Amino acid sequence: MHRFIAPALAVSLLTTWTLPADATGIYDYTKSPRQVGLVDTPGAAKDVATLGDHAYVADNTDLLQVLDLGDPSAPNIVATVALNGAGTQITVEAGFAYVVTSNGLQVLDLTNPALPAVVGTVALTAAASDLVASGTNVYAALGSSGMDVVDCSVPSSPIVATTVTDPTGSLAVEGSRLASTSGYDARLYDISSPLAPALLGTATTHWVPAWELGQQRYWTAPIISGDVVLVLDNWEECDLTTYFCVRWSTLRAFDFSVPGAPVEVGSLALDEQATHMMKSGSTAYVLSENDLEVVNSEIWIVDITDPSSLTASHRLRTHRTDGGSAAAITSSGPVILTCAAANGVRVFDVAHPEEPHWVGDDVDFTTSYEAVFHGNNVFYVSKYYDCCRFLFPSLYSSMWSYNISNPEARTLIGSLYGDGTTWSQLAIAGSKAFVRDTPSPWRADIMSNGYPQQQVTASTITGAVKDMVSVGDYLLIARGATGLSIFDATAPGDPVPVVDVTTNPASQLAVDGTAGVTLDAFTLRTLDLSTPSLPSFVGSATTTVSSWVAIDGTMAVAGGGASIEILDISNLAAPTVVSSVSFLDNVMAADIDNGIVYVSLQQGGLAAVDATDPFSPQIAGVLATDAAAGVTVHGGYVWVCEGGDVTPLPLMGPLAGLGSPTVGAVSGAALSVAPNPFRESTSIRYAAPSGAPFHLRLYDVQGRLIRRLDATSRSGAVSWDGRDEKGVSVTPGVYFLRLDSATGVQSSKVVRLR
Repeated sequence: MHRFIAPALAVSLLTTWTLPADATGIYDYTKSPRQVGLVDTPGAAKDVATLGDHAYVADNTDLLQVLDLGDPSAPNIVATVALNGAGTQITVEAGFAYVVTSNGLQVLDLTNPALPAVVGTVALTAAASDLVASGTNVYAALGSSGMDVVDCSVPSSPIVATTVTDPTGSLAVEGSRLASTSGYDARLYDISSPLAPALLGTATTHWVPAWELGQQRYWTAPIISGDVVLVLDNWEECDLTTYFCVRWSTLRAFDFSVPGAPVEVGSLALDEQATHMMKSGSTAYVLSENDLEVVNSEIWIVDITDPSSLTASHRLRTHRTDGGSAAAITSSGPVILTCAAANGVRVFDVAHPEEPHWVGDDVDFTTSYEAVFHGNNVFYVSKYYDCCRFLFPSLYSSMWSYNISNPEARTLIGSLYGDGTTWSQLAIAGSKAFVRDTPSPWRADIMSNGYPQQQVTASTITGAVKDMVSVGDYLLIARGATGLSIFDATAPGDPVPVVDVTTNPASQLAVDGTAGVTLDAFTLRTLDLSTPSLPSFVGSATTTVSSWVAIDGTMAVAGGGASIEILDISNLAAPTVVSSVSFLDNVMAADIDNGIVYVSLQQGGLAAVDATDPFSPQIAGVLATDAAAGVTVHGGYVWVCEGGDVTPLPLMGPLAGLGSPTVGAVSGAALSVAPNPFRESTSIRYAAPSGAPFHLRLYDVQGRLIRRLDATSRSGAVSWDGRDEKGVSVTPGVYFLRLDSATGVQSSKVVRLR
């Protein structure tokens, strides 16, 4: 199966993954932390705080935005509250919200969470860059002016009780401890007497940046975990000749258990500059920015249970995050929210932050585009930026060959490089690799061991080249307005032109066996390839997307923008669009395997769409990756072109919990649902494995928890009345019943009718 890769470039990171120990290589995509919702606020979202199912956004305007998070996939603005100036920072504590505005601090009563009321205002000593609250007291960071301690015990009359003179840039509070950072110092205070913080110690570095060499360093965004304070140590180093700057961060943990003598006990290197950090339980969420991708950020999910051994389990891609973040335990499960200024507030499902699969990364200035498999080797093309020439960066291209006999321990076979070229597509016909280039394609002979050599221009291929694929020894080229060209690549040297098929335009192309599809100007056309040297157009269908196309058996998928369309091509003469799926990000490419459509997302992520019922496809989940491009299913893995690499990721497959009536063969476990489908209520009979803790829950097709079922005995029957945890009747559709235990997962699909 062949996919076309949308022509977009995103300089990113090389990803390393650890696949599940299960020999099947199958992973439950529904458990992967992922973005599930987005709301675009009217202003530029700067900070957010939460209370239950509501979030409050300081929107850098004189209006506070109130969001309903009851359905995290569809957050919406339910109210606005007038402030006395532009709101930039917010925190929530004990039923009140505290907002820093351009004119001071305002206190809001949250008795009615959906409609806060301003009850008090106080002027601060200086402009505040951060604030936290503990009980009825608020602590505002004032930079070099110190820290204001505001007594809000009378909400209608808050007063600045004292000002601590220590420079304060950012703050965190937990119990009777208050942490602050400024410059390259971190301080911990005892606030047992809340209006008189007592300094317990200062952690600092003895290495001072050399400003004349373009070096900067500052600590920010503290969090507290017991006696340990964690801070982000940010660095910047610039070449004063080329003006090229590199920024990175280190997460550092300091133990303050000995008063006055803090000791660094652990660290975690981050290859990007981190800007914000928050904590929920034993997990830290670190928001970072990639300077080479000015529109993107990442969220590092870090286990801080043992500060001496900090580990990152995930990195989620998102829009550039210019503001704060917050955690919430909503009625639908735990989420985190990030502020992306003009790009609104984004909501991430983090119900399973403990699910590890991302284990490392290396800085890389390359972007890979398309992978093709030949024997035991994978070939892919990529682009490389010479970022040392910051004012006038140079673009290079390359092709790589790796032996993948062991997909998780690939061996480099060889590579070819080009100077200032635009390689973006690859096809292998016969024993030759063909690469789309400007102004004309080139070819390379492939040796028996997979080594590519003898890069020469394919002089027989002239004219426009929009896309290309291979069928055996034949090379098929999509020409755009002039249709298709077929070349025979059997003989040594350049491919031999065979025939041009000019009856229909073709810009994108995909093949599977003796069938193919083309896409051009929102029209998908089917191809009969029974005779590869003489393909014929058979049927057509109108689509609403026109960037790329994929095919597998009787299913085709067309994509573009932020959506895909699924087509039934069982009758090549009459292809039919049967459904569509929308995403929160642009779709770059896809491949299909056993009814599962794997879609790469521009900002990062591999989405698995359960299309086993093509009339009702559902997004099962999204695995975090770098900015992704090409996708190919091969050898029991999903291979994703992302960063400067091609990474093997696990299949979703039927064992992932979706797409088949009963999932897994867990000894001693059983599930049955009757009636199914149902309208009003249904009965669920279950049996859990002996001796193992278990729970029985219902999820929607996006993996969100719908209902915890009261299964107290080890076997029996429970009924479901079609309502969620709030008692609200769920919409008709497909739901998934899961019996989770220490020995495995048993699952069943449940359908509610209108």
